[in-house]
This record gives sequence, C-alpha cells and structure tokens, in this order.
Amino acid sequence: MILLLALTVVLSFASCADDPAPVEQTTEQVTEETPVPGENDNYKYDEYSDHVVLTEYKGNASTVWLPTTINGKPVTSFGTIFRASLTLSAVYITANYTQIEEEAFAECYKLSSVTIYKGDMTEICSNAFYGCQNLKYADIPANVTDIAQDAFKYCTDLVIYGEAGSAIESFVSGFSSLYFREKAETTTAEQTTETVTVQSTEKAESVAETSATEQ
Repeated sequence: MILLLALTVVLSFASCADDPAPVEQTTEQVTEETPVPGENDNYKYDEYSDHVVLTEYKGNASTVWLPTTINGKPVTSFGTIFRASLTLSAVYITANYTQIEEEAFAECYKLSSVTIYKGDMTEICSNAFYGCQNLKYADIPANVTDIAQDAFKYCTDLVIYGEAGSAIESFVSGFSSLYFREKAETTTAEQTTETVTVQSTEKAESVAETSATEQ
C-alpha cells in the first residue's frame, strides 16, 4: 500500500514536469501618433506620417480651392476652419478629403457655390451648411452616400447637381426647398481652378434664374 502511494506521487510529479510553462500574455500598447504642427501662407495644419489635417485658414479670399497635398502628403480634413466666414463665397473641395465635418461651413452667409470632386468623400455631417441662405449651387458626386438630414438646414432654393440614382438625389427628394439636377459629367480634379470657377459662376447664375422662375 505504501509502495503504491509512493509510485502515484512520483508519476504525478513527472506529469507536472511535462506540462509546458504558462506563457505570459502581454497587451500591446497602441500609442496615438503625435502630429507635427506646420504653417504656410494660407493655412495652419497638423502633419502626420501619411496625411495632413488643416487646423486654421489664415486668408480671407472669396474663392477657395482647398489644397490637395502639403509636403507631399494628402490633406484629408479641414474641420471647421471656415465656420462663420465673412468672405467665403465659393469653395472647391478636392478628391482626397473624406468628409465635410459637423458645422464646417455653418453661418457662412456669403457662400453661394460648393463643388466637391469625385474621390474619397463619403459623408456630409450634421449642420455642415447650417444657415447658408445664399448657397444656390452645389456639385456633389455619387461617392457621397451619407448625408445628415440637417446638413443643409435653412438653405433655401438650393440646386444640387449630381448623378441620377445617387444618394444625394434621394436626399433632395425629401425637401421642398432643395432641387436636384442631373449632371451629365462628373467634375474631375484635372480641371483647372480657372475653368471650374468660370463654370461654377455661370451655373450659379443659371440656377438663381431657374429658382426665381420656379417660385
């Protein structure tokens, strides 16, 4: 009996010795990248390893063409740097921007024309154009699929150009103060600033006349 008990204890220790040592699990810590602040003639910005975010607009131009790149990196966001601008009347948003953020152009009372290029943008956030009562022309591509219900709050007689069957056409159909016009061609970034400015001005004037006739 004593011999059997001793044998059991020996076998038990042998079994434990064969078990692998427990592996210590470590949690990898993900640290957020710290941007490098920068500045040029028109903007202040935060520069990351693979993109740039605009943080302030220093100018007072009536027509603004948002930069595509800074220091060779794509500019992807501009936040609310134009909110309540007293001078902005026309803005051109190039293909690399991903969204128009909440209240980005709120209370820009002189803003009359917005052109968004076909590209990475998918969303127009809440109150993006809140109170832009003079906004009469907008060119919005089909890649914009998520539009907040109040994105164009208090915008009246606004004509939005876009592709038939797109999310923006569906969005406009829910408002009596907005109008949709099918656009034959999608605006591309290859167009020059001067050409787009002329085209947009001519369309804005035509839209204003059309809106006045419809009233």
